[in-house]
Amino acid sequence: MSKIAVIGGGFSGLYLSSLIGDPLIVFEEHKHIGLPEHCTGLISYSTFKSLKLPLNLIEGKYYVIRVYFNDFMRNEVEIHVSEPILRVNRVGVEEYLYYRAIDKGARVVLGQRVRKLNPKKLIVNDKRYDLVVLSEGIIRYFSRRLGLIGKVKPVYSLQLRLKGEFYDKDNVLEVYVTSPTPDFFSWIVPLGDTGDIIIGVAATEKNSLNKRLRLFKKILEKKGKVKVYKELKYFGGVISVGPLGKLGYGKILGIGDAVGLNKPLSGGGIYPITYAGKVLSKIILGYVNGVISDPLKEYVQALKPLILELKYSHKLALAIRYRYYTLPKTISRLLSLMNVKLVIRNFEYDRHSSLVTHVFGKLGFVKT
Repeated sequence: MSKIAVIGGGFSGLYLSSLIGDPLIVFEEHKHIGLPEHCTGLISYSTFKSLKLPLNLIEGKYYVIRVYFNDFMRNEVEIHVSEPILRVNRVGVEEYLYYRAIDKGARVVLGQRVRKLNPKKLIVNDKRYDLVVLSEGIIRYFSRRLGLIGKVKPVYSLQLRLKGEFYDKDNVLEVYVTSPTPDFFSWIVPLGDTGDIIIGVAATEKNSLNKRLRLFKKILEKKGKVKVYKELKYFGGVISVGPLGKLGYGKILGIGDAVGLNKPLSGGGIYPITYAGKVLSKIILGYVNGVISDPLKEYVQALKPLILELKYSHKLALAIRYRYYTLPKTISRLLSLMNVKLVIRNFEYDRHSSLVTHVFGKLGFVKT
């Protein structure tokens, strides 16, 4: 019987394990599933259905993204999505996947960090395996040592979940590409009828995050965007914004943050992981059953559409963020002078590269 080690029991490791079950053994360094919390938890409705998650994990539903470049009160860009964006309870999602993996026969070892990996002999913590999956997340301890991914300038996030009121009763998300985060962006995610709101900031300077978030909260309150009753909890972490690395080395295969499987514009990883997880699970089962002899070759071949999408999206993200969003801010100033707002319709949330399609052919303008 084949033995397969999965290094990392975050979303990617647990999702893959929930699809395969036995003979996987998952090593997770933390003692509690889903913690520490770091993700905003926004996914498309299609991805939610693909994951086959229960409805009680949905905390918000959104149809419009408003983007602000130069003014906190006047949004120059309004994006209407082709299907709802959902905010899911990320800790709850990972707990659900954990029990689904256990039910399928996978073994999940909590509180055990993998300290040794021999890539030639496939020895993990002194035991030999037939296949190893790297799903170690943004820490990338082994993926860097194997040359799967290089050093990139990290983006750090800090978020605050609070009890309060959001000024707009419509199902909208708001993104701010302006002070206090000119090198990335800030956001507001209202959580439906719960009365909770998530506000967050991201920047390349880690030490300034707390100050930036406090300033963002203060501005939002002053402008009447949110009314804060109580601060509930802070959370955050490192955002992976590309570029995509190599998908494996020999009989070691990578998935998720470990190899840069993320949407470069926002750093979201649930959609790429869901796509890659389904592919990888079939390849692993084929390898276990003796049908596939070179799993890495099959993995790379099967992921070609996603690889092309992420590489293209990364180039798009670099162009958009060039010198603190110079191009988008220039466009927004022109729109402001023209007294019009840019409206993008039927935007595919999972495919950021579709922005280019909209820019060249599916835009609308409305007087403001």
